[in-house]
Amino acid sequence: MNKVAINEVMEEKLKKLIEGNKPENRARWALKWKEEGKKVIGLLCSYVPEELIAAAGMLPWRITGTWKEAIPLASVYRPEMTCRYCSHVLESVLNGELSFLDGIIGTQLDDD
Repeated sequence: MNKVAINEVMEEKLKKLIEGNKPENRARWALKWKEEGKKVIGLLCSYVPEELIAAAGMLPWRITGTWKEAIPLASVYRPEMTCRYCSHVLESVLNGELSFLDGIIGTQLDDD
């Protein structure tokens, strides 16, 4: 395989990765998993041992929180100058974006 062919293959793989990570596509695999009657567990932190969740037959799914700038629901419960990640996750929970999750696991992420 020459350099041009390798570059084309890599370009195609990169496009698939970018497409799959768009906000409207992120939950696609988790929703498919749920349709099969399986459980999906949201992870707030990379320190959660995904292998244990997978060994229990559940899908470990990394939570990113809402991609929207405004977080009016979370602002009711959290001061403005706190962890933006935690606020965006709370916004996603409160507005139902994460309603497909069967549970959420975190660690002592930060002081929030």
